[in-house]
Amino acid sequence: EHCGEGVTPRWFEVSFGRKDAAGTDGVSSAEPVEIALRGGERILLRGSIDRVDEAADGSFHVWDYKTGSAAGIQEGRGLHGGRQAQPALYAMALEALLTRSGRPGRVSRSGYFFPGRKGEGQRMTVSVDAAETGEALSQLFDLAAAGQLDMPVIGVARSNWTREDLVSRARASIGGNGAVDPSGCARVAGA
Repeated sequence: EHCGEGVTPRWFEVSFGRKDAAGTDGVSSAEPVEIALRGGERILLRGSIDRVDEAADGSFHVWDYKTGSAAGIQEGRGLHGGRQAQPALYAMALEALLTRSGRPGRVSRSGYFFPGRKGEGQRMTVSVDAAETGEALSQLFDLAAAGQLDMPVIGVARSNWTREDLVSRARASIGGNGAVDPSGCARVAGA
């Protein structure tokens, strides 16, 4: 049904920054992709894009397969404080890889694809905005540099908690272990 929407599956497992990345697709690269942050800073990104479709207008759709349900993904929330950065990063990576391979292109959609029983074939898109992505990553790196993010950004909540309950609990937990930068926490929490 998805391919009937005017898109054609183009590539699977587009790798970058990995020694085994030199594939036959003409896009994968053993070299990492450079991602711009704020203030001219950059990071090198390595990874593998699960699926790339080409739309009728020549733009591309980037999909990351997920085996579980779509319960934790919030469409329309952008990067959701950095928790949904992967699709945006992969969109930026594909555009860089296309340019590198001599065939510049634009990603018009990027997101998560849940093909299994739990996900029921849902596709959830995340905004593809290089400036927003760079800013969210910069904020996370700022918190880490200040010693306020020395653990993975993972939230575990009770089933009856709201998003606000989780954010409140996280702030209290961080505050109990040292100083808290309220503006940094608000940015990461997406508040």
